[in-house]
Amino acid sequence: MTTNADMTIYNYWYNPETKAWEYRRTQIEGVHWHTDQKAAVTDKGIVSGDIYRIRIPQDAATEDGRRYLVSELYRELSAENVDRYWTINKEDLFVKGLIVDDVVSLSDLKQYPESGKVMSFSVNDYSSDPHIRIGGVR
Repeated sequence: MTTNADMTIYNYWYNPETKAWEYRRTQIEGVHWHTDQKAAVTDKGIVSGDIYRIRIPQDAATEDGRRYLVSELYRELSAENVDRYWTINKEDLFVKGLIVDDVVSLSDLKQYPESGKVMSFSVNDYSSDPHIRIGGVR
C-alpha cells in the first residue's frame, strides 16, 4: 500500500478512575489519506464538506508501539493499560499529521484543516495488504 501521510487518532474511552468519557491520543505514521470534497445544492444554498478515506496498514508505526485492539475490548481497559493500545470506533476523532494536542470535542480540532469524525470503519485483515479502513467526515 502506498502511504502518503501520518495521522493522529483520538479514541473515545470511559475512564473508570475519573468516571468521565475522554479522548485518548495515538499518533500513527505511514497511512494512506484521501480527501473527497463534495458539494450539493439545497433550498438553503450550496452545502459542501470533506469526506475522508483513510487506510492504516497493519504494520504502521504507532506512538509508543501501541497495538490495535478491537473497540469492545478497548472500552474495558483500565487506566493503567489504555496507553498500550489504540482502536477505531464511530465515536473517534482523527486529524492529518502527528498532533500532540489533547482534545475534548471535534471543535478542538478546528485549527487543523484536515480533521474529522469516524463515521465507518472496517478491519481488512484477510487481504494480501492487511489494513484498517476509516470513513470519516468533517
